[in-house]
Amino acid sequence: MSICQKHGISHSHFLGGPQKWNQLDRDKAVAYEMVMREACPKCGTLAEDWVGDDGIPLADPILAAVMRHCYGCDEIERVQESIPKKARGTFVTLIPFDQLDEDADDWYDPDKDPIEQQKRHEEALRKAPGMGGDDTL
Repeated sequence: MSICQKHGISHSHFLGGPQKWNQLDRDKAVAYEMVMREACPKCGTLAEDWVGDDGIPLADPILAAVMRHCYGCDEIERVQESIPKKARGTFVTLIPFDQLDEDADDWYDPDKDPIEQQKRHEEALRKAPGMGGDDTL
């Protein structure tokens, strides 16, 4: 069902049927959504993956936590460490080397962002005496 949800197709179409939704497809989609609401937002597992109907942890759980190293995440974390605090909202993403341009090492600078400059200008006007700020006579 996760593949069906991702691609917005009915389960019967995924199984080779016509490109339309029947009542069973709709019922499956609703049931899947209800089950997924109970999934942990961090790891995606359900309580029944770890605990039996009696509320006791399973002697032989169906999943195991293992350590893996991702070189992409490693590179993202390395670059994130160089982002200054003032560059709020900046994120790091991976792109192919052949898509890099000469400015690829430039980080977001709010001082050069026209939207940020406009916000600062409006804030300065609000705070200026006689311009609607908190000035008292």
